Amino acid sequence: MLLEKKSRRKRIFRKCMVIFFTVVVMVSMCSITAFAEDSVLELGEVTDGETPWGWPLDGIYEAIRTMLFSMVQMFMSCAFGLLDGGMTYATTELAYTPVNYGGDGGIGSRLWRLVDGVADTVILPIGTIIFTYIVIYEFITMVIDKNNFHDFDTSIFIRWLFKTAVGVYFLSNSSTIVNAFFDMGTTLTTNLNYKVASTLVSTGSGTWADTVSNFYEGIKGFGIANLLGMLIPSFLIMIICLVVYVCIYIIVISRMCEIYLHLAVAPIPMATITNREFGESGKNYLKIIFSFILQAFFILLCIGLFKALVVSLAGNIGEDPKFAVIVPQMFQIVAFGVCMLLLMFKSQSLAKSLVGAH
Repeated sequence: MLLEKKSRRKRIFRKCMVIFFTVVVMVSMCSITAFAEDSVLELGEVTDGETPWGWPLDGIYEAIRTMLFSMVQMFMSCAFGLLDGGMTYATTELAYTPVNYGGDGGIGSRLWRLVDGVADTVILPIGTIIFTYIVIYEFITMVIDKNNFHDFDTSIFIRWLFKTAVGVYFLSNSSTIVNAFFDMGTTLTTNLNYKVASTLVSTGSGTWADTVSNFYEGIKGFGIANLLGMLIPSFLIMIICLVVYVCIYIIVISRMCEIYLHLAVAPIPMATITNREFGESGKNYLKIIFSFILQAFFILLCIGLFKALVVSLAGNIGEDPKFAVIVPQMFQIVAFGVCMLLLMFKSQSLAKSLVGAH
């Protein structure tokens, strides 16, 4: 059995290496041919409407070139559409609070009524019991703290009443206090979206439609070798954008589900927030709530950076439509997309580390 497993692994490894070297050789050949075509065009040895190699079968050459251009256009159209759709979805959904999630009359209002009902009828009695225990424990501690009644200060009753009143307010308004954090998060994400959009326009990128149009206009005159060299990176970019699109949905929806779970048990940690010994639970709970806001900020920032990189690629194509400039940047987009995916999945842990939550 061990020998069979080892031989199977060797066969799989050899097949992977063959595929890898085949792809490398194809990309290298396309790159060399593309550089040669660019050199011929720069020397002016051909005129507009001619093929760079003096191809005798111009119709076949043009048909192959049109087919390759259509494939690259299809891959990049899917990539642009998925990226724009993911950005629009994340921008819209991350700006919602738990109360209005999904828009007016959406699923958020029904989920909020369910969560708020659970918090008031199931969790609030438990939080009240915990708060009562903490209040009695703190009163006894304050009374006997000063040398077993030998140094008795009547002001402790005023302090105890004040802390109890504040604790009752936090306990009875836990949902309102938590939702105030998410209202602040809506303002944060809205300002970030405005800044990203204004930055892309101020750098001369124009609208998203202009970006797509610039890209297609830049590669319209490419030859077969150039388009072959762009085929693999454009396909990889499409796959990366598809994965990013799916991950955006998963991360955004799972984030909101986790928020609703935290909201359902809000009275328990809020019952402890005014106590010095047990208050760490309540403080950590508020830090976690704030980390959800920072998580939305990090997700939108990652998507905005990725979109800015794609826009810069289209701008470079418009300024200098050369294979040697475009393809390395396309592979850079692929690498950046993979890194962005990892950062999006780590956004919650990064946000918690910044606010000191655990």
